[in-house]
Amino acid sequence: MLKTEPVLVRSDISGLKLASRGKVRDMYDLGESLLIVTTDRLSAFDVVMANGIPFKGKVLNRLSEFWFKYLGVPHHMITCDVDQMPAEVRKHRDVLRDRAMLVKKARTFPVECVARGYLIGSGWKDYQSTGAVCGIALPTGRETGASYLYARHEGGHGPRREHRLRSGGQSRGRFHGLEAPRAHAIDLREGG
Repeated sequence: MLKTEPVLVRSDISGLKLASRGKVRDMYDLGESLLIVTTDRLSAFDVVMANGIPFKGKVLNRLSEFWFKYLGVPHHMITCDVDQMPAEVRKHRDVLRDRAMLVKKARTFPVECVARGYLIGSGWKDYQSTGAVCGIALPTGRETGASYLYARHEGGHGPRREHRLRSGGQSRGRFHGLEAPRAHAIDLREGG
């Protein structure tokens, strides 16, 4: 049987000072440090939906913890182990376990990274006006929701067909000026 638990769409941690509430994360000011609580809220197109996704906050928090540890570069994370956090946090361990991160206070670096595999949202708007996404030209005639992993291939026999682009040396060739392994875009936009 699958484990179930209540979906946390809003954290209200008594005794802690709420500093801010974002689309998915709530931040509490602990004086010398901050507590970031990753909720199960779902946001799409800058709208927070009414219902959350079970375990979403825990998965996101654990992924962040993994990458901070794995990359071995300086970061703001102190711990994700609630039992190593201040006493006022530990008394809420049942709600916070696996979804809370104690961090050093730091100056915000206002950058948003959107990684997507489909031509949608701001990427679609960029493509419609410039024919490119983040300055990377894409083939003409793309439709909203088209996958970045597909490009139209000209040549061979018969009409133009869609071919799945694969990395690792397979299915190489020219796809409207893009070499297959590089037919993707990363959307970096300044936040704030």
